[in-house]
This record gives sequence, C-alpha cells and structure tokens, in this order.
Amino acid sequence: ESLFIGEMVLVKVKEEIVTSDVELEVDPLATTYEPLSGDGEEQIPSTAYSHASEMLHASSVGSRIKRKTKSNEPVFCPVCGFKACGPSRLKTHMSVHSDEKPFQCDLCDYTCRRAERLREHKMTHSGETRFSCSLCDFKCIQSSQLKTHMSSHTGEKPLACNLCDYRTRFPSSMMMHKRKHSGEKPHACNICDYRCMGSYELKYHLLVHTGERPFACNICDYRGRIRKHLQSHMRTHTGPLPDRIFTCEVCGYAADKAQKNRHMLTHTGERPYGCDLCDYRATQSHALKTHVRLVHLKTHKKIGSRVVKIAESDESTE
Repeated sequence: ESLFIGEMVLVKVKEEIVTSDVELEVDPLATTYEPLSGDGEEQIPSTAYSHASEMLHASSVGSRIKRKTKSNEPVFCPVCGFKACGPSRLKTHMSVHSDEKPFQCDLCDYTCRRAERLREHKMTHSGETRFSCSLCDFKCIQSSQLKTHMSSHTGEKPLACNLCDYRTRFPSSMMMHKRKHSGEKPHACNICDYRCMGSYELKYHLLVHTGERPFACNICDYRGRIRKHLQSHMRTHTGPLPDRIFTCEVCGYAADKAQKNRHMLTHTGERPYGCDLCDYRATQSHALKTHVRLVHLKTHKKIGSRVVKIAESDESTE
C-alpha cells in the first residue's frame, strides 16, 4: 500500500503491516516506512521519513491533544485582567465592558447581555423560584443569590480585593470597587465628556441635561434628580435636623450642607462661573459647559428641554 502524506513524502508501508481487508488503527510511530524505489527516481533523504512520521502522528493523535490543551489555556481580559479558562469564556466576560444588551424581555423593558440571564429574569414574572434559605423565608432564582444571602446570616464577606483591604458580599460591588483601582470608566455620556464607572451614575448624570427631577416630595413642591437629595430634603419635614442639614436664614430653605453655597447664590445674585468668549456667567459649572457647547462650539442644540448633539438630532429628524 502506498500513502501520500501532505505534498511532501511518498512512502511505502511494509506488506506485513497491512494483511487484512479489515480497517485497522495503526500506531504511526510503531510502523516502519521505506521510500518507493524505481528507475530514475530521486532518493529521498532519511530526515524526510522522520518528518512524515511526525506528521502522520499529529494527524491521528497529537492534533487532538494540542487542540484540547489550547482550549484550556487561560486567557486574560485586556481591560481589567480577568482570567478566563478559554476564548469563549473571555468573549462572554467582555460583554461586561460593553453597553450592548441584545436580549430583551417581551413582558417589560428589561435587557441583558446573556440569554441565561433573560431566562432567569422571566422567572420573576412567573413567580417561580429555585432556591430557598434554610434559616429564613428568603427565596431566589440563582444559587449565587442564595450564597450571597447566606453571608448575611454569618456576617461573612467572602469577596476580597487583591489590591487593598476592601471586602464585600456582592460581586457587583467588587466589580465596581476594582474599577476604582484600574480607573476604568466604561459608561460615557453622549452629550458631554462625562464618563463614569456604573450605569446608574450615567443615568443620574443624564438628568442634568434633560432637566428632569423624578424624585418628588409628597409634602411640598420640592423635586430632586437623585434619591439621596430627596432623602436629605425629607429630613427637613420629619423632626430635628441633623448637624449636616442647614436652614437658610433668608427663605427658610433646608438642605444638605453640601448645597448651602449653591443655594445662597440665588440670594446674592453672584455668578462665579464666567465664559471666556462672551459676557455669560452661571451659578454652576455644568451650566457654563452647556453654554459653550450650544453657543460657541455649536456642537449641540436644544430640542425642547433637552440638549443633544447636532448630528444626533439631525438623524432623528430624517
């Protein structure tokens, strides 16, 4: 029998190796090879037979081992250094650094990056749970949620930062904490240059551009952009004010001390932030930045109460 291996070497297997019509699995390293002889044929160097043997062995056994080894080699995320056990796992992890969420619930506005997360989310609509706490009535869908909950009974914080002493029970908190070390800010505002670590921070920042104040006091007309501001305001209605709350002597307005200087500007008329290109002045720095983009750079314009990029607004009107 003659074998043609690749395009390199033509060899002849000794007749005593293949003696039956039954297909046998032959160990290529245990088989001996001889060059085909014939009149006028060029003699092939012995090193070529060794190379042919190695190729045949790789095609039958070695390539499978090589593929298996490669798939198990650890790979690292170029953004945060996360260690994954293979390219497919790394691909799944990389979605953490992207805002893309292709999977959407058909019952609500929930979106996510992975199909399995969507399946688990739909269980919240059906009321189905898979795991329950043996110490209380807590029930959940994911085993990781149960594990995190159990640490609330023991006081344990199993997740530790490898760069400082920070510890937490929550994987999401650990991910956000590590971004403080790396400086990573994957979430970017599409109106200004603001970047942040968490999606919730971006959500609150966008309210600066829209002017929306979704958190309303149920006692007076106060409205706030974030829940923390409303909580600080509510303390003005519910008893003695803590030390960090101030009351304006002019109008009686009460708020967090951090807002004191900003509020007092409404009475003094002072506008500390001035434009270098015209006479415009503002009480807040972000108002000055918006002015520059709208008037001087002309990269943005107002649509209703929103400030949007000109290119973005042109696309929406087409």
